[in-house]
Amino acid sequence: MPACELRPATQYDTDAVYALICELKQAEFDHHAFRVGFNANLRDPNMR
Repeated sequence: MPACELRPATQYDTDAVYALICELKQAEFDHHAFRVGFNANLRDPNMR
């Protein structure tokens, strides 16, 4: 089994995280709203 490397999320992960959440929930969400919220969470030091 290959090793799994964990790292902090970045803004470049937005599309992959969005796709995974949509697949998990079997629903489509507002992509723009998700991007805005995801990037706001990345900038928030309390979310770490």
